[in-house]
Amino acid sequence: MPNKPDTAKKQIQNNSASCVPEQNTIGPEVVEILEALPKEKRNAFLAMVCARIDSYSGPLPRAEQVEIYNRCIPNGGDRLMAVVEAQASSRKENERKLVDAKIRLDKTGQIFGFCIGIFGMTMGTIAACSGHDVFGGIVAGTTVVSLVSAFVVGSISKRK
Repeated sequence: MPNKPDTAKKQIQNNSASCVPEQNTIGPEVVEILEALPKEKRNAFLAMVCARIDSYSGPLPRAEQVEIYNRCIPNGGDRLMAVVEAQASSRKENERKLVDAKIRLDKTGQIFGFCIGIFGMTMGTIAACSGHDVFGGIVAGTTVVSLVSAFVVGSISKRK
């Protein structure tokens, strides 16, 4: 005849198999107390008290978690993996869109910078050829200085 703690331990595991770990570490005193409780109260107590804290970080769930989903939900593991795959695909697509947008923004800035540079240099040259040497030099010089400083500031901010 099995002793009382072993019998109670098996009952506890059978009544709340999802909650009690396979390697039960509760002491014999606790088993005796739980065994003394009526079945309804024992189950209610175990439902309130029993908790499992599990922390994991990564793109895929652990194999044990997939097995648990398969036991609880029909094709739960497959459905979970489909969600993980869809999320990874969505993340990759969003990252690709972000990179494309940054490239497009950089190209637009370079085109506008080139147009401003050409316009400033052209206006400075026209002013200098029209007899306004000082004004033409100031316009052309400030255009070059402002474009170079914008380029340097932009390069520094990208490094940070």
